Amino acid sequence: MDIQLGQKVVDKVTGFKGVVEHIYYPLHDSIKVGIQAPIGKDGKMGECYTVDVVGVQILDKKPVVKAVKSQPKYKLGSKAKCTITGIEGTIVAYILYLNGCVHYRVQPKVPKGEKPEDYTVQKFPEGSLKVEEPKTAHIPTSTGGPKEKITKQRLG
Repeated sequence: MDIQLGQKVVDKVTGFKGVVEHIYYPLHDSIKVGIQAPIGKDGKMGECYTVDVVGVQILDKKPVVKAVKSQPKYKLGSKAKCTITGIEGTIVAYILYLNGCVHYRVQPKVPKGEKPEDYTVQKFPEGSLKVEEPKTAHIPTSTGGPKEKITKQRLG
C-alpha cells in the first residue's frame, strides 16, 4: 500500500472518509495520516482526523489534487531550538502537509527536578528551527506495531 497526499481514503475502523491532508512520521510510534473530510451539506468545512496508516484503505489511487512535494531537512532524534520561542529539545516527529509545509514536533528538555508532564511536545514550522545534527532527512520504515510488514514502505 502506497498512501499519498491528496488521495481519497477511508479509515477501515470508523468508516471516516476524506482526502489525505497530512502524513505524520513519529520517532517512536506508527505512521499516521490526517484525513480531511469534504465540505458538508451545510457548507461547513469537514473535520480532519489523524489515524494509523495500517487502518486506512485507499479509495482512489489518483490524488484529487497535486500535492506540493517536500522532504524534511532534519533527522528524527536531532537536537533542535526554536529561534522564535527559544524552546530546545529533541525532534520526535515530522509532518508533511498537502500544501508543502513541513512541521516538526519537538520534545522540550525537562530541567532537573521538574515534572516531565509539565513539558509537552511542541509543534514548529521547519523554518523556525535551528538544528544541531546534520540536515539529513529520515523517513521511518518501522512502525513498531503488529502490522509492521504491511507498513514497511516509503510514503510520499
